[in-house]
Amino acid sequence: MISIGNHRENTLAVWDFLTGRLLTSTYTVNTLNDLTIKSQDLIYSENILEFCTGGHNIITFWQTTPDNILTANDIKVSSNDTEISSVEFCYPSA
Repeated sequence: MISIGNHRENTLAVWDFLTGRLLTSTYTVNTLNDLTIKSQDLIYSENILEFCTGGHNIITFWQTTPDNILTANDIKVSSNDTEISSVEFCYPSA
């Protein structure tokens, strides 16, 4: 399970749904308005999870490593004041 903080917190946390244990978390400087999880191959055999978030002018592509470290790649989508309020499908086909 993945949770995101409100517009003041800008936190992201990945949880083990069955045990309720926090696997990893991070604080971001980017606003987090929405989150979507990759629909196919959600968790690979190496326990890698891929998802993306949308916020203020930025879409971030996230990935967890097998040892629960979060990596992120930001893409700035506009030079204007653009709030990304919905992220539906953000992964290219393989």
